[in-house]
Amino acid sequence: HDVTVLIVSHNNDQIERLCNKAIWIEKGHTRMMGSAADVCRTYRVLGGHVGSAESEAAVFSMLNSPTRVPEGLVSSVAGENRYGTAVKIAEKCKFAQGGSVILASGDFSLPCMSAQGLSGMLDAPVLLSKNESLPDVVAQEIASLAPRRIVVLGGEDVLSSEVAEQAADAAGDGCAICRIDCNESVELARLIFDFGKRAAEEDGVPGWSKLAIIAHHDCLGDLITLSPLLFNQHIPVFYIRELGVIDDATAASIQGGDFTDLIALGVDKHIPDTFLAACAEHGVKSERLIGKNPYDANEKINDLITSGQVEGARLTVDNLIVSSVWNPADAFAAGAWAAKTDSAFLLEDPQNLDSVAHAISYIKKKGGSVKHLTFLGDSSQFGRLDKEMLGKTVQEALVDAGLADTSAEDAQPVETERADATPDNAASADTQENE
Repeated sequence: HDVTVLIVSHNNDQIERLCNKAIWIEKGHTRMMGSAADVCRTYRVLGGHVGSAESEAAVFSMLNSPTRVPEGLVSSVAGENRYGTAVKIAEKCKFAQGGSVILASGDFSLPCMSAQGLSGMLDAPVLLSKNESLPDVVAQEIASLAPRRIVVLGGEDVLSSEVAEQAADAAGDGCAICRIDCNESVELARLIFDFGKRAAEEDGVPGWSKLAIIAHHDCLGDLITLSPLLFNQHIPVFYIRELGVIDDATAASIQGGDFTDLIALGVDKHIPDTFLAACAEHGVKSERLIGKNPYDANEKINDLITSGQVEGARLTVDNLIVSSVWNPADAFAAGAWAAKTDSAFLLEDPQNLDSVAHAISYIKKKGGSVKHLTFLGDSSQFGRLDKEMLGKTVQEALVDAGLADTSAEDAQPVETERADATPDNAASADTQENE
């Protein structure tokens, strides 16, 4: 009827559905004008995100690359939530029935990271639970595994008695519940180490590595990157209680003769040089692993553990498991799967363009060594375009290395998201319509 309707909205799907043209305005400035499909596609990846202009340019360039992603190059592992994702990972690992299961809280990251070495020692999955009740999907996995032993990490405030009882009921007769009864992460890590020493003697399996890790609570991304090595080599993780303070019991565990090497995650204000010097006096040689940010540290740790410099490390970058470090719960139990598939982790957060640009740069630097990407989590973590961009990067690196051709005959769009998922990365879904 020769009438123009102007719709102002933060809802990307609404604009793409109702409009044929769109204007993206950010902080009072016009960022882009064009077809609604093109503008909304770009806004999903760049709109409202943080990062430098250089990073935005690199991401925008890859977003608009004509490269097609071959079928099978990108995949995802995701349950309905973190508990379901941990179960899917356990199923992929094909743990034997009648063994052990480690049960940890899905709300606390540090105990889950401390459990990675014990998981490798016992060849046991790390399954996650809520505080007051065992999720049905976890109970079903425990019933399927029929373990003879369930190791519960944490005291009553972390995992309630009801959770332990529900896990025992799911396992059936003959299952022993072993609770490492402590609610505080620093002491719990030390008690996990003590439990592992006893379990190695009783089960007759290889014990802890001669290498230990000490970290502070901000090193979660580093520990996720290290988790396949922790599993493979049975490496224990210890924590500091506060900046620059290592409690006496933890110091005694590290300096007590069980270790010859120590990796410290963090700078001197986290793990003091004086403590490392004291470790040297007890025959424990140490080195620091430090990155400028979680993504830089991720690259440095990957280079270390895939280079053959670490004894027994079999990891490669053939398959990169892509995980978020700001919402990392899907990776809490993934160390075993990464270890069993010789995979390394790539940390990336789509809301941070510097992170995305770093991931693109990292894949390019590997010169065709990366051949597959597996994303952890559903579309609330990584949307279709997020996966497509990194998939394009892998394909272009393979072509440049002469390991793939440019034919698009077998190329397929990257997998679509679940129908109930929201691909919009906008900060708000509030809408305002002006006619």
